[in-house]
Amino acid sequence: MDENTSFSGTIPFNYDNCLGPMLFEPFAIIMSQRIKALAPDSILEIACGTGRLTKFLPKILREGARVIATDLNPAMIDYARHKHLMLRDVAFFEANAQALPFDDGLVECIVSQFGVMFFEDKVAAFKEAYRVLSPNGTLLFCVWDKLSANPASATVQDIMKEFFPENTPLFMYLQFSYFDDEVIRFDLEQAGFEKIKISTVPAEGFSVEAAAAAQGMVYGTPLFNHLSDRAPALIPAIVRKLEQTYTEKYGERFATPLRALVVEATKA
Repeated sequence: MDENTSFSGTIPFNYDNCLGPMLFEPFAIIMSQRIKALAPDSILEIACGTGRLTKFLPKILREGARVIATDLNPAMIDYARHKHLMLRDVAFFEANAQALPFDDGLVECIVSQFGVMFFEDKVAAFKEAYRVLSPNGTLLFCVWDKLSANPASATVQDIMKEFFPENTPLFMYLQFSYFDDEVIRFDLEQAGFEKIKISTVPAEGFSVEAAAAAQGMVYGTPLFNHLSDRAPALIPAIVRKLEQTYTEKYGERFATPLRALVVEATKA
């Protein structure tokens, strides 16, 4: 897939304000509870995005715990850094998960919320995580389950097919492309991880209004980059169609089912 996956320009704002509460906050709470149970003294977050999970980390860890948050996209890490200036105990860095700029054995836990799907070489990224983890450290991440299990996002792809029956944009498929637990387990084992636990976790996402959800799905993802390059004049019509469909399915203030895989792996 050669879809543009850059979270740049105005995308971080729309991603955080429109999609954040609906798609990412429910799993940020779930992931923070998992991290709290692990009780690490040091943690590295990969692909932190706009900081939906990051903001919980200082609250759930002991005072003085080391927290590092990273993202590959400069616009996303800048947004997170400025939005969460009050998080004095968090160090923000721009970093590539496949070539982490950190010493071996630096942290007890590495976490990533909905970032692994975008790694071009997942085994390389897992090897880097393994290297940076201390002995018996934990890699914890979540990825979306299949597209059909996340109907609000599946609706976007359906509408893309309506507007572009040929050469349909594939970004939604990319987001929901890493859900096979056997593949995930194999990739982690290739990197050296053991004691791999994979669980399917349902949640419910809420949006204050259908219009905000539609705006976020288009203007808050790299799908916007693709549409801007290909058919910018169609973007308002696509957003209106998506808002109308969401209103018909869920009502003006709607709740939508979400489903993800939460993966926990231990360094030998």
